[in-house]
Amino acid sequence: MSFNLTIGKDRFIIEKRFSKKEVLFTDVVEITFNGHLFRMTTRDGKKIETKTGPFSSHVPDAIFDVIRKNNIAFRDEEALENTTKVVTTEELEKEVEKVEAIVAPLSEKIVKERLCDAYGIELTTLYEDQFVSMFFCLLKDGKPVTDLPDYVVYNHHSLAPGSFDLMTVGILCKWDATKNAGLYDLTIEMTDRAACEKYVHETVGEFCEKYLNR
Repeated sequence: MSFNLTIGKDRFIIEKRFSKKEVLFTDVVEITFNGHLFRMTTRDGKKIETKTGPFSSHVPDAIFDVIRKNNIAFRDEEALENTTKVVTTEELEKEVEKVEAIVAPLSEKIVKERLCDAYGIELTTLYEDQFVSMFFCLLKDGKPVTDLPDYVVYNHHSLAPGSFDLMTVGILCKWDATKNAGLYDLTIEMTDRAACEKYVHETVGEFCEKYLNR
């Protein structure tokens, strides 16, 4: 039977139309995920199948926090089956540094040339600590310059303010609670300089034309 899953302070809340079940985080020993359903195994051997609820086909940050803090084994079956490259955290960090070395200086140069110092606009790089995800954001006087005051870019499971789209993301697809270690599905977009340059030019150009009328 399928349910909707939400997160409480110290427990999973599994709801159906006319019923609700709560399971303490500490009572869950294993979670598998296939892109649509969570399957939980509790310490007493019970198996509970839950829908992802409002989380779409991606595991949210809150679930990963619970998994790590409560030593719950985790497998994203869909990610493990479909991914073309699974890397360790150390390898992921090296790849992020490699992409940043290409994209960040180039982006800063283009933003400076196109937007001019007179506008007081600069480029900053934002990081999601848990996933080492790299985002670019245009700032003016230290504040994001975006479509709307509360504008956010949504990519996979992450929410981050920004004018530039997601460039790099590592998605946890397996967590070994006994070793406190995991595997990540690494996605890197436009790692070659030519593609990055074209992408950044187009994005900054669109911003200039649409929001600065120049």
